[in-house]
Amino acid sequence: MVSGVISRPIQRTLFLKKSILYLLLILCGNSILTNGVAQEALAVSTAKEESQTSNGKYLNKFISLFDAYCYQHKSNEEAEKIIKREGTLTPHQEYRNTFLHSYMEVDYALTLEDRGECTVDVNLVYKDDVLFTEKEIKNAIENLTGFFIEREDIERSGIKNETNVLVRTTTLRNKTDTDFIVLSYPLDNPDKYYMYVSYYFSSLVKK
Repeated sequence: MVSGVISRPIQRTLFLKKSILYLLLILCGNSILTNGVAQEALAVSTAKEESQTSNGKYLNKFISLFDAYCYQHKSNEEAEKIIKREGTLTPHQEYRNTFLHSYMEVDYALTLEDRGECTVDVNLVYKDDVLFTEKEIKNAIENLTGFFIEREDIERSGIKNETNVLVRTTTLRNKTDTDFIVLSYPLDNPDKYYMYVSYYFSSLVKK
């Protein structure tokens, strides 16, 4: 693991703690919220969007993995059967229920989370270039699913001895209020954070 990068296990711990809160807030129908770092995030985000470009291939691969193993299924159990049957993803040697897919020297990870959601993540920086922007991944998710943005939260993510990263977490929902998607995108230090998209199946939301 690269020094200073927030590790996948740490991100998993932070994510699982936040996912419970997101689920409760969404089910209660809360609107878009921001915290005290919103102004900082706006400045960083605007600068990044103006300076970053991508050729689309890495974004397309990310979305294709998310679509094939998360969005097209009704549960992680169903997705796992497909993964095992196809054999195209490699089980991670360290992290349980995590599978790797390498594409043009970039490693993508797909995790069937213990709580039931399906997550795809990637480190956004490859050879000093950002694979895709926040705007590009949001647009890709919306085009794939037809979901709309319901809320956004901005905070510093990190713990002791780890790089502190400014992260925007965006929640997207479908029109029938059954399924939702959480996108977590670093607004600074993108090489120190695994950007992820998680899909919450309708069966999970209804529990």
